Amino acid sequence: MTWRSEAACLGHDPMLWFPGALGSSREAMRICWTECDVRLECLEVGMRTQYERRSGIFGGLSAAERQRLYRQRSAA
Repeated sequence: MTWRSEAACLGHDPMLWFPGALGSSREAMRICWTECDVRLECLEVGMRTQYERRSGIFGGLSAAERQRLYRQRSAA
């Protein structure tokens, strides 16, 4: 079984994780941070170089937050 089969986002509207310019990511982030047991695995997928600039919420972080974390990790 992969981490995706354990993700709390399963069964929710996928658009929650891709709210667009005027949408809110609050509900997606709440689900990630409070309900998801595989948030860190999802974040690692979102942190891979080819995904770091991808829009949407991965592991409870927005694309901008993942970019900052990626830069911090690279500088360390």
